Amino acid sequence: MTSYEMFREIARTVPLFWAGAVIWLLVLACEVRLLVVARRRARPWTAADAPAAEVAPGRLVEWLAIAGPVLYMGAAMVSTMVARARVLSAFSVPATPARVTIVSDGLGGLLNAMLLPVQAVLPLALLAAYTVAVHAWARHRGLGLRVSRRRHLLAALAVVSFAVVPLHLALGGYLALLIKVAAGVAGVDPELKAVMLAKGIEEARAALDRLAVFAVLGPVGTALVIGAVWYRGAPAPLVAGGHVADGDRRALRLAAVLFVAAVLLFAAALPLRAENRVPWPSPSRSAALNVGVFEDSTLVGPDPVPWAPVLFVAASGLLVEGSPASPSRAHDVLTVLRNNYALLHPGESFPGTLNVYCASGVPAAALQQALELAADVGYRRPSLIFARPGAVSRPLLGAVPRPQISALALGTPTERGSSALPFGAGDSCGALAQRLLAGRRPAAAGR
Repeated sequence: MTSYEMFREIARTVPLFWAGAVIWLLVLACEVRLLVVARRRARPWTAADAPAAEVAPGRLVEWLAIAGPVLYMGAAMVSTMVARARVLSAFSVPATPARVTIVSDGLGGLLNAMLLPVQAVLPLALLAAYTVAVHAWARHRGLGLRVSRRRHLLAALAVVSFAVVPLHLALGGYLALLIKVAAGVAGVDPELKAVMLAKGIEEARAALDRLAVFAVLGPVGTALVIGAVWYRGAPAPLVAGGHVADGDRRALRLAAVLFVAAVLLFAAALPLRAENRVPWPSPSRSAALNVGVFEDSTLVGPDPVPWAPVLFVAASGLLVEGSPASPSRAHDVLTVLRNNYALLHPGESFPGTLNVYCASGVPAAALQQALELAADVGYRRPSLIFARPGAVSRPLLGAVPRPQISALALGTPTERGSSALPFGAGDSCGALAQRLLAGRRPAAAGR
């Protein structure tokens, strides 16, 4: 995939991508304009022979400079929430191919919707910090305070270096690793794919935890350093006439409000942290089993679900791993998956396992044709899949629906695939499954 194609795919999957790009450009232009204003207001005290300003500038420029990155991150948050809603909406779509497509695009859009703003906000934060430092120095000089411009710039650099950069590295590195892991398992057989995904997510979360420590300690250390610097370099006592000056009183109130807000945000994030920490139950043996649409069944298969691709047999045709496919394309896709298994497991014999799902109302003849097609490729150990309603209890998300998947091994069919199975004229997949299960139960009871 070329860089242009990758960019086009990102623009397609990330919600409100172009709106976010426009907002970023507007914020960048405003930050540059505010920087020009701040430097112009600081010019009277920069040159030794320049006349001082008669009126000290207000704080509006500083607040506007801070508001720019905040506004952009707010737009990025909206994009992330829309991407998340798209993923969740897939589970109400009745068609399995549409669900698979929405989930795939939604996950890609969700990761990029979080990664791109983390990377793009850094130059905005640098501009905003520099503007605030220069303008605050000019404002203090206008108030008659003998303050150091160098200290203002160091304070701004400390905020960006210790508060913004660690968060940028933590989130950016974590999301980049997740995207790399998801891209690296394409075409891998289901069992190895699950192992690679679990290992990759675990390693990415470990890297996030390490960098998150710096992201948390950075703002705290920055606040302490800035407070110590301003306390040591205060040009006048904090108390004027036995009372706290109005400007200092406002600063103390603002600091108290920000501290309380930080504590509340930290407390609100604790359930989210618990959600990330509590492990999920083992996933189904294939991604398609997690996002496919299954009718609620009372049937329970007696066999474990194998690590294998999933072949959906629908009234409208076949689906391989959730994607629609003609018989010839299904044959080609299954062939590729078998060849990939041989490459990833050199020296091992091909197990020939395949998960087959057939809704109860679909004619059994369609299942017979699908099994014959799979047997021609080498998948001669199919298992019928059944789904019962189920849910997973999560600390933050609550009860998350997840079907309980079971299987019925069909044994080893003949060369043409399914003549060993008791297909009857006019049978449906549901009737065939009940007959097969009835034949298995006495044998199971005998054991």
